[in-house]
Amino acid sequence: MNAILEALCNESPLTIVIDDAHFSNKDAMMQVAVPLAIHSGGRLRIVISGTHSVASWMTKQVAAAQARFLDSAILPFTKEVVNLIDKSSSSTANTPGYSAELWENTRGWPLIVQLFLLSSNQHADVHELTSEAARITVAAYLEDHVLAGLRDELKEFILLATAVNRFDSDLVTTLTQNENAPALADECRRMGLFLEPLVSGDEINYRWHSYFAEACQAILKRRSPGRFEEANKAASRWMREVDPGPSIIHAIRSGDPDFILETIEDVWILLVTSGQGSLLENYCFQLSNPQRSTPSILYILAACRDMAGDYAGGKVLHTRADAALELLDDDRRQRSEETGMLVKLIISDDTKELVSNVNTANESLREIDLLDRQGIHRAFLVGWRMIRLRHQPERAVRLLSAVAGAARGNGDYSLANRASANLAFALSFAGQFTTTRQVLSRMPPSSGEASSSSTLFDHFDGGVDAMAAQIAAYWQGDMELAVKYGQELHSYGGTVSSNPALGRIYMACAASFINDSELWGESFKALTKVSDVESHGVPWPAYKALSAAHIHRAIGDKSAAVNYLGTIKSGHGMNNDVRHGGKPVAASWLS
Repeated sequence: MNAILEALCNESPLTIVIDDAHFSNKDAMMQVAVPLAIHSGGRLRIVISGTHSVASWMTKQVAAAQARFLDSAILPFTKEVVNLIDKSSSSTANTPGYSAELWENTRGWPLIVQLFLLSSNQHADVHELTSEAARITVAAYLEDHVLAGLRDELKEFILLATAVNRFDSDLVTTLTQNENAPALADECRRMGLFLEPLVSGDEINYRWHSYFAEACQAILKRRSPGRFEEANKAASRWMREVDPGPSIIHAIRSGDPDFILETIEDVWILLVTSGQGSLLENYCFQLSNPQRSTPSILYILAACRDMAGDYAGGKVLHTRADAALELLDDDRRQRSEETGMLVKLIISDDTKELVSNVNTANESLREIDLLDRQGIHRAFLVGWRMIRLRHQPERAVRLLSAVAGAARGNGDYSLANRASANLAFALSFAGQFTTTRQVLSRMPPSSGEASSSSTLFDHFDGGVDAMAAQIAAYWQGDMELAVKYGQELHSYGGTVSSNPALGRIYMACAASFINDSELWGESFKALTKVSDVESHGVPWPAYKALSAAHIHRAIGDKSAAVNYLGTIKSGHGMNNDVRHGGKPVAASWLS
């Protein structure tokens, strides 16, 4: 105290920092620190650092503008972290790239920076921030010195709320079952408990520091496995509609096999139809061997393999799923059969089976709420399959139109654009070319760029809007434009049974009406990239023969044209095609 008074006599500004003030008490602060600051003539500033109790001690002084709270957001290091590390005696800290990695992982939180440096000093052989030694050091400190000093309500809140890295008020209230959760979250932010606010308009989301959340979850799992399981189940249920991928992650963390299977059965279709089949496959491979052998998971894995172009692998998994289905009791069997029915809409090559399944799936939509996300994605899959089967095209148009509107209303713009592209495709097949162009004109320009897409669903769907535009151009007699779209689709690559493959068919037919021998050769060569077998209900051999016949007719080789037409046999599915101008597609092409 004498040293403080002597320093004040020098009339120079003085700052005193009282760290870990929570180990003292309110009376000491009121009797010593506050009077000193108030009666120093403005020359003394006292910074008091501690846990939540310190803030509650100073409310009167804050109200009187004699003190103010320091937000934790002003405390993290910026690039001074590099200078701190450069002065460290740790050999690990001086490892090339360590400073940048430390900054990236800690974002300047002083405590975490200090703990990682401490860990590297104690373990000279540690060269990674993700090392077990570094994590143990951080977790031990957080448990013994951070959480231990908090009141029970706040500690309980943190242990449950860190089940997710990011949350809003609705999610955190659901996780913690505490109506005061939003206020507790803000308290954590003010205290600097590794929580960052993310403000967007009037909404506030929060994000935990990943190391802090991970350590807290490890503590909860060790102390109370049951509460850890329930917290992850609550997170999984909440995310099923809004974020299906993390929903599966939390289900897997819960460790409950039945809950994991139920979650994947509920959300798989959302991942598949939004092009995240590879992600879904990775989640399924995280399951135990018994879980991966259940019929539903085998069906889902079969769809993922087929969509990735591994048809043989998909068929093997599909056969295993059918066999495993026979071993289930009635309760589990019904749910697995439903999964299998929807999966077969994607992978089956049997037209009769596809028609049967699409009719069943269509009927099931009557019992589904098409306002929820799962119902919307299921309706999309049914409409998508109908148009590719050329089955009930008017129903397909109604479904895809409803899906596009509902998805856009839900903010699911990826599905809305995919449904709109397929709606344009359906309308073009139905001969409604003006409406086709209207739908396409309302879509984002990049939505049809199959070459820029990396999602598995684009194995089937890539370039579908370009395909719709090509069909409209062809049937309205604009053969130059139809060829242009065909060349665009051909450049995408794609598989031999994809939209680019159908684009090659139309390109050859359109080219036959243009007097350009080089274009005929280019179009005929492109046909080598079209399937020679019927696939997923599409009569590729018949389509390919028709377009080849068109090219040979243009060349003047009528004998070859007739020979190609002779390869089209009954059962190739051409009679199922949508009619244009009162004629089946095949008849129209030959006229």
